[in-house]
Amino acid sequence: MESPLSRRQLVQTAGVAGVASLAGCTELRSSDDPDETDPDDTDPNGNETDTEPDREPSIDPADGLTAVVEPDEEAQAELAAREQELIQEIQEEEISQEEAQAELMEMQAAFNSEAIDELDDYADDVEELTVDGTISQVGVVLLEGSDEALVATLSDEAVSALLPGLQFEEFQNPPQQEQP
Repeated sequence: MESPLSRRQLVQTAGVAGVASLAGCTELRSSDDPDETDPDDTDPNGNETDTEPDREPSIDPADGLTAVVEPDEEAQAELAAREQELIQEIQEEEISQEEAQAELMEMQAAFNSEAIDELDDYADDVEELTVDGTISQVGVVLLEGSDEALVATLSDEAVSALLPGLQFEEFQNPPQQEQP
């Protein structure tokens, strides 16, 4: 029998989904425009980075665990400060709401990529732990490993929750909203 999500897991999952919904994003964005910069290729200041793109899992998500990662406190503070600036810019009609949402989502994805990189480095140092898939837009990682190694990931500052592996699939394929 599966145990229901704990209150902590529910709040953390809602937080991940909430970031995406508050920023006006209900599906992961992709572009066919080769000139458009992928948010995973830039840092929060818009400088190009060598961060690798999201990885498709090579295992069945049911065979792993989904780790929810969060940017460090400094990055979260920077994101919150920029959000306040963007609200002011929207009110002063210097920027559209859509542009502000896009900028926040790009910043969040860049910070999530940094947290994913930290977890990846941690996994490299732990036997029997592998990062098998990543989705930086929402900050989730599919992990495979021994029970001990998986539970130990909770000691990594970047990891805020461990969820069933099938949650990774749900983040990969969010429900589509009907267009008006």
